[in-house]
Formats: sequence, C-alpha cells, structure tokens
Amino acid sequence: MSTLDPMPEPTLADASADSPFKYDAAFSFLDQDELLARDLCDLLQDRFRTFIYSKQQRELAGTDGERTFNRVFGAEARVVAVLYRPGWGQTSWTRIEETAIRNRAFDKGYEFVVLIPVEKGPPPEWFPKPFIWVDFDRWGKEGAAAVLEERIQRQGGETRVESVAQRAARLKRAMEREAKRQRFMNSIEGVNCLRAEADRLVEELRATCQELKDEQSLALSVEQDHYTRGWFVHGLGVCTTLFLRHGYGNMVDEQWCLVIRRFDGYPDRPERAPSRRSAREVERTELHFDNRGPQDYVWVSGQGKAYSTTALAQHVVTQLMDLAQCKAVPGP
Repeated sequence: MSTLDPMPEPTLADASADSPFKYDAAFSFLDQDELLARDLCDLLQDRFRTFIYSKQQRELAGTDGERTFNRVFGAEARVVAVLYRPGWGQTSWTRIEETAIRNRAFDKGYEFVVLIPVEKGPPPEWFPKPFIWVDFDRWGKEGAAAVLEERIQRQGGETRVESVAQRAARLKRAMEREAKRQRFMNSIEGVNCLRAEADRLVEELRATCQELKDEQSLALSVEQDHYTRGWFVHGLGVCTTLFLRHGYGNMVDEQWCLVIRRFDGYPDRPERAPSRRSAREVERTELHFDNRGPQDYVWVSGQGKAYSTTALAQHVVTQLMDLAQCKAVPGP
C-alpha cells in the first residue's frame, strides 16, 4: 500500500479495559481506494477507534505484518469495512485480510463485515448478499459512514461525542486535502496526468476488445479518427466515439472534457465513403478529469458518477454491447 500524508494517531487509550476489541472499525482496501478509506476513517475517527494501515505504520513498524493483520481483521476490530472492487483479495495485503475475515466469519458469522462496492461488478462468491451495502453511488461517503456507525453500534460499540476542537480538526484536514487537490489541478503536472490517463484509456479499450475477440469471438475494434484525433470503438453494427476536448493553459479547467457518443450504426468519417444509412446518436456523455489522491485519477460525469480509467473502459465496452444486443434482439 502507498504512504500518504500522515493523519492523527488513533485514540487507542480510550479503549475500554474490558472490551475484547482494540478498534471499532478497520478498513480493508486496494491502493487506489486509500483516499476514500481515509475519508471514511476521518468521518468516524473522532467518535470511534479506527484502524487504517497508512495511519498505523508507526505502530506496525518492526512487527510481523501477516500476524498483525490477521489479529486486527480476525479479532481486534469490532467491524470491518471492505472497500470492494475486482482485484480485492488478490494483492498481498488484501489476501491476508480476506483470509482473516473469512476465518472469523466461519466461527462468528458475517455480522461484523460491511462490504462497500466502489465499482460495478459481482461481489465475492463467498460473501452473503444481506451484508452488502450497494448504495455507495447514491449516498457517497457520508452515507457509507452512517452505515458503518449503525453497524458499530449494533455490534455493541459506543459513540463518543465529537468535541468542537475535534470537529475543527476534521474540517482543517478536509480543507488541506482540497487545497492540495487544487494545486495539482492547476499545474502542468495535472495536465500531463490527464493526457496520460486518456492514453491509458485507449490502451485499456484495446486490451478489453482484444480479450473479447480471443475469448468470445466478438468483433470489436478500436481505431483512431485522424480527422478529429479521437477514437472509434465499433463492431456488431454499433459504434462509440471518444474525443478529448482540450482546455487552455497549463491547468485542468472545465474546458478539458472527454466526450463520449454512442451510435446505432457507424457515423460517417471523412477518410471513408459515406455509409448508406446515417447513424443514429443514442447517447452523449461528457466527463471531466479529477484527482482524488495520489495516483487516484477519475473521470466524472455530469451526474457525479466517477470512473477510474479501467472502470471507464469496461463501462464503454459494456454499453456498446448493450446497444448491440438491443439492436439484435429488439424489445416488444
């Protein structure tokens, strides 16, 4: 996991002597979700004892990491929050955390776990559906924090009243994070990262389409539009175009925009002969680049939906296949 700016140490001294739990909540997550985990932790830490790896590095230094994580997620945390996306449970640390969670659940049940999907996709096969909180897209961090608070209390945790000084400290941390984000977005570094992520999006689209060709024999292709310097993702009688609208100056402002358009059919292209039937535009989406933390870049729609570059590539191809299916199998 990556190391971000230090946050205040947890108030472990407040733990009750007769409590079997050292922490009220512990967070398990992939590197790219560390900032989200820290934000959730920040919403809870002034009322509950929390564990998040980047905060406890000083405490964990020199310890056996596997034993420590087994102990925290397997026994010491009253509630475990899993920020889930495909790939969780496959990295070195999340694999240890998953094993500890499953071993504990085998003996105690799943009431101590809250699975928070942060990206669309099926949950782990072993995880029971009643313990999945599926409304993160709708309610966001504050909603997730409220769900965790309710689960902590249901599991016997007690809420501490947040003092004015603690609330002020939380506000200060939020303001410092936003200032850091603004400095990044108003820099040439931000512009360079935006361009790099746009290039990576194209590579992710190519890889996804190639995988579908190899495994499913679906003829989807990615081609550059040399006239607009955009890209076509097409096949199965439908097409999606992507165009990065440039802004001005060395900053990421609202002028920078990724425009995605879906077509039933193939739009005409200057370098090719016009098609016999004009394509019908089905949907147009504009997404803006944003930075949620170190190495955590997202594309945000007008409705506030945020996609990682990998998730956006999968979304574009999935939407294309959905359109192709509607065309091939029209509804009643």
